[in-house]
Amino acid sequence: MILTSDQILKELKEIWPEFQWEWPKNPNWTPMPDDMFPRVIEACSVKHMVTIPGIWECENYSGRWQTNVEVFQYELWQSGAYRPACRWYIGDYTGLAQDDFGDPGSHSMNLVRLESGWVLFEPQTDKISTDFQSFIPFLGEA
Repeated sequence: MILTSDQILKELKEIWPEFQWEWPKNPNWTPMPDDMFPRVIEACSVKHMVTIPGIWECENYSGRWQTNVEVFQYELWQSGAYRPACRWYIGDYTGLAQDDFGDPGSHSMNLVRLESGWVLFEPQTDKISTDFQSFIPFLGEA
């Protein structure tokens, strides 16, 4: 299945109706196979990295995880192990998230389009969520 950037935006607006726009790097995307996601998490994890206030924080985790996934997919392609028509949609998003006490604050996470639908991925803990109301991306932020 190929998803266009317009389809991605339409799906994101179904999750977050106030979402305004997305600046995709590619016009077409392939959803990540659900059964591949655990392997991607294991191979691309950044949860071992230690937060350094002002130096290495949530946006660094999400950016690095996205890069690790892109390199992983590149290596799968080069080895011949997996050759989809397009790359997977992995978004690095900053938005409002609730902390453990229910207080809102700015946070960065990854948004992943799987074959079964969307998931939020917390790269600091490798946690997967579909609680889209606990994380609201800044409008138009990608």
